[in-house]
Amino acid sequence: MSEENDSASGMNRRSLLRTVGVTGAAVTGVTGIAGATSGKNTDAFGVPSSHLEDVDDEQVRAYREYADDRAMIEQAFDEHVDDVATLLDSIDVSTPSSLGEAEEVNVVPERKDEQATAHIVARFEGDEELLFHVFPHADRAYATVMRGDNSKLADPQNGVQTMGCTYSYTCECPSACGYYMGYERKYNVCQYPDGSTSKELVGTHCGCDDAPNPCNG
Repeated sequence: MSEENDSASGMNRRSLLRTVGVTGAAVTGVTGIAGATSGKNTDAFGVPSSHLEDVDDEQVRAYREYADDRAMIEQAFDEHVDDVATLLDSIDVSTPSSLGEAEEVNVVPERKDEQATAHIVARFEGDEELLFHVFPHADRAYATVMRGDNSKLADPQNGVQTMGCTYSYTCECPSACGYYMGYERKYNVCQYPDGSTSKELVGTHCGCDDAPNPCNG
């Protein structure tokens, strides 16, 4: 996928690291990788190849099936958007008409409902930040309306839930990013009304902007 095609569709490969948080009603301990770099040691979405070793082969295959195919990403969105739109309408949130309206789109490998799948994350900006998640291999989708402690999760399997969410960051030092450049991982941690929590990796990129960098110490 070329950068020219990305621009034409309103999509790009930049990491969602600085701007995106995601969560799920029953998601805990999720492993995912998103990328924002390019070079000989990186994969389709700029993911350092060494980090694909953190997930099993089924997840890697599912990720690669979608990571560099804009048409398949758009098709997955179109197939799932209507189910989520009904819930968004119930909380007065407008549903995007197409993936081309997204500010950023990214793909991470994941296991959802015991199924290895690509996890497509799209960020839309309007009166509120809307995050749309599609798991095509698991036939699942949901959306998160980011409102801090009053964030809303619209999930066809669980209805609309309120949760409080915060971001946390770590910085690692893989050689794929260069000798002094750290590899930052961003997590979204959410607290549910019943006291349960979820923690999900939502993006990574080379260079640590929000976490202390131990690589240059």
